[in-house]
This record gives sequence, C-alpha cells and structure tokens, in this order.
Amino acid sequence: MAMRLNKTRINIVVGILLGSLTPDSRTYDAAPKPGIVPTTSIANDSTLDNLLRTQAQCVGDFPDLYDSIDRSVAHYQKHPLKRADLEKAFEGHESAYTWVILHNNQLYIRSRHHGWQSRVQAVLADLHRAVLTSPERLPNIEFLFDTADSAPSETYTPVFGLSRGLDERAFLISDFGYWAWPEPYVNGFTEFENQVERVEEEVPWNDKKDQLFWRGNVDMHPERQHLVSISDQHNQTWGNVRHIDWANLKEDDRYDIADHCRFKFVAHIEGARYSARLKYLQHCNSVIVTHKQRWTTPLSHLLKSEGVEQNVVIVGSDFAKVEKVMEDLLLNKEKAVKIARNNQETFGKKYGRLGAETCYWRELIRGYHSIMTPEFQDSVSSKGVKDYESVMLMGGTEWDLA
Repeated sequence: MAMRLNKTRINIVVGILLGSLTPDSRTYDAAPKPGIVPTTSIANDSTLDNLLRTQAQCVGDFPDLYDSIDRSVAHYQKHPLKRADLEKAFEGHESAYTWVILHNNQLYIRSRHHGWQSRVQAVLADLHRAVLTSPERLPNIEFLFDTADSAPSETYTPVFGLSRGLDERAFLISDFGYWAWPEPYVNGFTEFENQVERVEEEVPWNDKKDQLFWRGNVDMHPERQHLVSISDQHNQTWGNVRHIDWANLKEDDRYDIADHCRFKFVAHIEGARYSARLKYLQHCNSVIVTHKQRWTTPLSHLLKSEGVEQNVVIVGSDFAKVEKVMEDLLLNKEKAVKIARNNQETFGKKYGRLGAETCYWRELIRGYHSIMTPEFQDSVSSKGVKDYESVMLMGGTEWDLA
C-alpha cells in the first residue's frame, strides 16, 4: 500500500511539472504555492463541503463540473476582453452591475449595485469564501456581475450572470443561494444541508408521500399554470400542486425548502428566467419532474433525462404528459427509486455541495483570466475602490465618517 501511494504522489508531481492536471487536463491553470503538493482526490462522505481543495483536487473530485466555463473560454478566445470592454459595458448600467476586482488574493469592490433582495451581498460573500479558503494563489481579474435572473445576451460581454440562454456563452457565476436566500425563508446553505439530512433520516423513501409536490406563483411562467390546471383536473391523487400568493401566505402553504424532500416526486418549473429552486431539490432523494429547460446554469449539463444515469424526468414543454409520466413512475417503483438516488448522488452528494461550488468559483476565475488580463499589476489604487471587508460592513463603496 505504501509503495502504491508513493507512486501516486510521483505521478502527480510529474503531471504538475508537465503543466497538466490529473486526471483531466485543463486548458488553463494556476501554479500551486511552493511546498504544496496536490493530491488527485480527497472526496469522501466527510469532505463533501471541504473548501480547501487545490486545483488538482478539484479536478480529481469534480471532473465534470467545468463544462460551462470551458464553453465560455472557448468562445471568448476568439475575442479576448480588455479593460475598455468593462468600461463600455458598465456605462449606463451603474445601477445594475457590480464591479469586482481580485488582486493578490484580496477582493475589492469598485462599484456595488444593491440589487434585488440580498443577492449581491450573497454573491460577494460566496466569492469571498472561495478566495479566502483557496490554498493556492488565484490570478488577478476584474469583472462585472449582474444578479438579474439571466446574463446580458450580447455575443461578447464581460458581465457575469446567473443563467444564460441555451445558445449564449456568457460566463456564469455560482448561484447566490449557496450563501443564503432569506427572502423566501431559505436558510444559509449549510443549515439547509443539515435540514435535508434530518428530513431524509426521518422520512426514508418508503415513507415519503406518493405525490408530485409544487408550490409557487403561477404568473411567473405558463408551464406553472399548465401543471396546476392538469393536477386539478378530476382531483388527481398524484398531484399536490398549488398556486400561492407570497403576499398572503396561508399556513398550509408554508413548506420549508427541505420539506420538499418528504415527497417522492417534486416539480421544478422555471420562472421568468431560470429558477433558483432547482439546486435545493437536487439534494432530495426524490424524483425531479420538469419541462425542457430554456436557461442554462453551471450545473445544467449534468442533468440526464435517460439512460442508466438518469437523474431527472422531462415531461415536455407544457406538462401535457405529466399524468402518464406520474402513472408510470408510481407503477415502476424501481425506476423511480433509481432516478431519485441518481439525483441525490449526482447533486446532493457531489456537484451541488459547497466543496464543488467553491471549486467552480476558482476555476471560473482562472478561466476568465485566460481571456481577460487586467491592466493593474502591482496595486489597486483607483479612487472609490474599497476592500470587500469594509464594503461588507459599510454597505457600499462610499461613506462619510465625519
């Protein structure tokens, strides 16, 4: 065993010296700090949320995580970005975009948009966590981000977004909910994971309700109204689907996001753009039933609607076939069990965990740096630029202590 481990370490070191990563080569990299010898993997049940992975460990533990980044990098290599592109994109959108600078592993904010709800604060805190816990120095970058439901649709934009159209190539940031989403009563992400664990222990698969569960505002997307209408027809026993008015919530409408895991089947429906709910449902040992997605997020490519790795059920664009789909899932219990398990194993126990999410942020920084080199090199001294820690406390980049 000792000899096998020594050979593994030798292979890893040789791989690094040759400029490659084990087990999968990246098209861009950042050299580890002197004295740090990465291993290929540290993944096990106790390290799902380990935030201290090196780049090599990230690639080893989450090899299929970076598709969105690779697509964007390949696209922007044809048109590398410059500081002027940021200035042009920012002009006229000062009240919409947040300007971020990463220099010598220190996060700075040039302009902070207060944004809708707490999204901007959550994204900045989440990014800061990824930078602060990195065991390797990350490259210097500066970028804009928007916390609207989708990124700008221009062919070449330096504005990062939460989702993009299927044919677009904008860089995607990690979802704000990986920090917290308090407005719809969703706790911090670590507490959410703890809640899911308690629910799954309390309600194993055989004790879960044989129903398709969904609550939400039907005005956000026509598919939502379609599902509610179909479920209401003939008093369908398989459906537990209801429109809710967030301004006038009834007591039986109050379901914690972790309580969705008490159902064998949970519906996911996009909103005005993408829906941030999906990442939570993917932690459940439940079958996700959804329509064909119109918006791409960093984990969308991992959804599989057929084959031995199926982890989601696609019912079409308007839920017209949902009744037949539910009848099939209720009849073929082994099929439902397998899809639910694949969902939780793929996302809830791997790619949807904070360990993977932190790796995604760092690889996004490296990938973006490969197509956009900032003009500053030695210091950040521009007027109005403040360190993240101060901005976090003061709520902006300008304040008067007089």
